[in-house]
Amino acid sequence: MGFLLTIVLLVDSAWTALRAPAVGRSETGRRSATLIGEAMLFAGAGGYLTYYAASEDSYRRGGISRWEAYDAHALTVVAISACLAVCVLAFVADRRRGRLLSFVGPAGLAAALLFAVAFVANSNN
Repeated sequence: MGFLLTIVLLVDSAWTALRAPAVGRSETGRRSATLIGEAMLFAGAGGYLTYYAASEDSYRRGGISRWEAYDAHALTVVAISACLAVCVLAFVADRRRGRLLSFVGPAGLAAALLFAVAFVANSNN
């Protein structure tokens, strides 16, 4: 599931980066489905990574969570924070439509790569 979510995040962020000029020219009062979708996907990705790191590692016995089993604490926290930061950035960019709009796509690509690395770090035996 994590690898599929990574692909979806990368494609959505690339789409957002390509659509940023068109979204910037649209009416200010209307919500952008591109930016709202980006925000929702990254909020979900941050939640999923939190759940995944806290869930039981199936390769180890005794109910040890992935958080306890793998030494990827800092990377996981940074990846979750990056996902939530992109979520907030997309919502703010949707409301203001200023310079922040051009940062949503690249920030999403970076957060998606961090998500992928943290997912692998919490599942690599």
